[in-house]
Amino acid sequence: MKQFIYTFFNLCFLFYVIGVTTSHSDIIKTNMIKPMTTLAIDESFPLTQIVDGISSDIDPFNGFISPNTKTGTITFIFENEFDIDSFFIWNDINVKDEGVRSFKLVFFDINNSILFETKSYNVESKEDAQIFNFNTVKGVQSVNLVVENSLLQIEIREIEFRGYQSGCVRLHGDYNVNSKLDLGDAIGILQEITSESDHRSFTSCKSIFENGYSKGDGYYQITPDFDDYSNSINVFCDMTTSGGGWMKISITNQISFQKLYGNSSSAVTSESFTLGMKDKTNSAIRANIETPVYFSEIRGSWTLKSGNHPDDNLSISNWGDTKPSSSCSGGDGIIAFGTSENILKSGGEWGVDAGQSVKKIFSINNIFVNQTNIIRFESHQQCAGNEESITIKDIEIYVR
Repeated sequence: MKQFIYTFFNLCFLFYVIGVTTSHSDIIKTNMIKPMTTLAIDESFPLTQIVDGISSDIDPFNGFISPNTKTGTITFIFENEFDIDSFFIWNDINVKDEGVRSFKLVFFDINNSILFETKSYNVESKEDAQIFNFNTVKGVQSVNLVVENSLLQIEIREIEFRGYQSGCVRLHGDYNVNSKLDLGDAIGILQEITSESDHRSFTSCKSIFENGYSKGDGYYQITPDFDDYSNSINVFCDMTTSGGGWMKISITNQISFQKLYGNSSSAVTSESFTLGMKDKTNSAIRANIETPVYFSEIRGSWTLKSGNHPDDNLSISNWGDTKPSSSCSGGDGIIAFGTSENILKSGGEWGVDAGQSVKKIFSINNIFVNQTNIIRFESHQQCAGNEESITIKDIEIYVR
């Protein structure tokens, strides 16, 4: 803890005593942002003009154009890590009802792991900036601007991010360089630093909540390895549902696949993962999701989407124990969900019938399990007429 306070004090103290007002988020300077893209670029409107600080829509026109392109991704890499809470966009180069129509933002940390993905935003062609606010995303190293639709082509005059450099705590007030800073002032600043900390001294959402540092639902920075702050991570904490202290699991960032037997396949995106069984009478595959902290309670929901999906009459009593039947009787497949120690849903509990295309939402409520850091999905192929594939999406799973 002493190291934690000392580090913050040294990094941020200078800003406090030179008169920086920090009660509102700041514009991240354009020279701190490097834009990149693989999209086609109009030489008269290069990508650098999207972060040059010029948002005017008068001649000479300024901004970025990707000719004849309606969708695509622009990446913004920051010189340092930032805690970001808003995004500004000046849409359409000369405001002729062109430019972007919808987009979303995807935030990445220094290891290029996804921190947060916004919903899709709609945007108009107009002169003024359009502002999009969201809960603060901490420790951002880069952001993908994913353009989902445009009218005619992508045209953007300027963008802007607002937030703070990660690691500096914001104080609510001014500190004047001409004012003498006595010991009492210094102690007050130090107290505010500790009280406004980014929670890195805590190991989980539950420990933040139980120690009285919850500020409601939102992103918090925790250190699962206690004092090793170099391994701190940003997590979303639900501090209001069923007693609070729940951590949302980022499934696709921490997933691994294990072939149990036969010929199987797997695929993962930022929003879903798929288990495929390619041998009609002899295949099984498991998805293991490793959580950053150990837990003993789990709740949440997800959507199961399947074409030729498992039969609902079979079940798995123990992980990995179902083997293909030589007589090929009793159905075509099984899927189960749980933790490394506990099977929580299996077979008929999925409520689907063989041979139909199904998309169904499943949920579990506050189930106690043996302490673990593994969430598991497992699918078995048995006597099917076709290859099976199961896609799990819309994942909202919380643990504590």
